[in-house]
Amino acid sequence: MARDLHDDLGASLSNICFLSGLATQSLSESNPEKTKALLYRIDAEAAEVHAVISDSIAILGASCSQLGHLAALLNRKGYELLREKGMEFSLTLPEALREVSISATRRRELYPLLKEALQNVIRHSRADDVRITFDTDGRRLYCRITDNGCGFDPGKQHSGNGLKNMQRRAAILGGQLQFLSAPGRGCTLLLEMPIRPFWRPLRLTRSTGFSPSAWYAAAQARYKQRATVRPRQAAWAG
Repeated sequence: MARDLHDDLGASLSNICFLSGLATQSLSESNPEKTKALLYRIDAEAAEVHAVISDSIAILGASCSQLGHLAALLNRKGYELLREKGMEFSLTLPEALREVSISATRRRELYPLLKEALQNVIRHSRADDVRITFDTDGRRLYCRITDNGCGFDPGKQHSGNGLKNMQRRAAILGGQLQFLSAPGRGCTLLLEMPIRPFWRPLRLTRSTGFSPSAWYAAAQARYKQRATVRPRQAAWAG
C-alpha cells in the first residue's frame, strides 16, 4: 500500500507543484484565461489525490471487511469513472457472497486491480457498456469484467504498466488472470483467486450449482457472442 500511495500521490503532487508554478507565471503575465485553465487542472489533480487517500482509508478500514463492502466501493467508483464518460456500467454480486470475509491484505491488492481494469477500459477500449460479475465455489472467488470495446491482442507486448500491474497483483493474491480479447472484438477479463484455505470448512455450499469449468465456458461463450454483436476497430493496451 505504501508503494501504491507513493506512486499515485507522488505523480499527482509533482504535477500540482508544476501546474502551480505555471499558474504563478501566468498571473505575472496578466493572462487570466491561461491562469483559469491551469487552476482547473490543479483542482482536478487535487480531487484525484483526495480520491486516492479516501479509497485507501476505506479499503483498509474495518468497515470494508466483507466482499459486499468492497463491491459497494467498487460499484461507486465504477459509476464515477464510467458514467461521466457516457458508458453503461453494472456490477453483480450474489447475495451469498456479500458477507464473505476478505482480509485487508487481499483488499489492498484486489480493489486496485479491478480499479485498474476499469481505468484501462476508459483509456483504451472505446466501449460504451462495462459489466462486472462475481461468483464463488466456496473456496475461490471468480470475477469477470466485460466490455464491448475495440479489444486488443493479449499475445503482443503493450506499452505502459497497466496489464503488468494487474498480473502482479493477481500473483500476490495467489490467483490467475486471463484476458479474452482480439482487435475489434471487445475484452473479457477473468480473475480467479482463493478466498478460503482448503483446510477450513466451507461456509458456502455448491447448492447454487456453481461450477468453475462451466463459468469459464460461459465466459468464453459470452465473449464470442458479444464480439459478434458489436465489432470495433483499433486495439486496447494497458
